[in-house]
Order: sequence, then structure tokens, then C-alpha cells
Amino acid sequence: MPRKVNKRRALTPQSRKLLEVLADNPDLTLQQAGELAGYPAKCAKVAAHKALKSKSVNTIWREMMERDPKLNTKALQKRLAEGLDAKKIQYFADKGVVTDERETIDYGTRATYLGLAVKVAGAEAPLKQELSGPEGEPVEFEGTPITQVPLETLLALINRLTAEEKPA
Repeated sequence: MPRKVNKRRALTPQSRKLLEVLADNPDLTLQQAGELAGYPAKCAKVAAHKALKSKSVNTIWREMMERDPKLNTKALQKRLAEGLDAKKIQYFADKGVVTDERETIDYGTRATYLGLAVKVAGAEAPLKQELSGPEGEPVEFEGTPITQVPLETLLALINRLTAEEKPA
């Protein structure tokens, strides 16, 4: 019968230290956190990123976050909700004197928080989509691959398309 591996023991000393470093100072870059965790300086950023992607480190990180009152699920939901309602104050001045101020919706901040909410919810679309044809076969395209189209033909097509977009 296979022996169960304790998740905490599956962590390397460096990955365990990485989690401690990030928990103590979340403002560090991956490079800085990786170096403090003991990864070689040349590859600290990549090694830290790779460690954070591993399931065992990810599981322990989530447990650590749940125990932290500032990072648990309820706290994150509250902060995300605040960010989704973000507003900013715009000031209007004449000759260096503020004459008016107006509260407006901060769409940039709201978009950022929406992206974070999607990531936290695990609903983020994968960066790479693979397409396949029927029964997993490669997709077949009709026509000439673009890499085999002569450059003159491509330039003529680009000129024709850009000429159509210009107002008459």
C-alpha cells in the first residue's frame, strides 16, 4: 500500500522559506523574495515563480492566507468589493487655484479589481488555447499558409485594406 505524503513535508526548505518571506513582506518582488528564500540570484525570480506554481506550495499558501485576518476569503472579498466601486476626485484649477472638484468613476481601478476578482475566483481564461479538429485531429485550413504568400501580395492586400478604411 503506497504511503501518503504529508503536504508540508513535500515542500523544500527553500519553498517553505519563500512562503514565510512573502507572508512577512508581500511588497517584495519575486526576485527579492527568491533571493531571501535562498535561491541563487541568477535564477531567483524564475525559481520562485516555479515554486509558487507547484500544487503543494499553492496549497500551503492558501492555508496561510486563510489564517491571516487581512488575507482570508472574507477580507479579500471586502477589499475586492471596495475596488469594484472605486471612484476618484478630479480637481479643476484656473491660474493655480482649485475652482471645482468632481467625484467620478475610476474605471481603470475597477478594471484592475475585476481582473483580480476573476483570478481569485479561478475563472481566468487560459493564456493559450489549443484547437483541434474532429476526434482530436489537427485543424486543417484551406488555402495557402501565410508563410508561403509572396511579400508583394501581402503588401498589396494591406494597401487595399487600409485604403478602404480611409474616409472618402
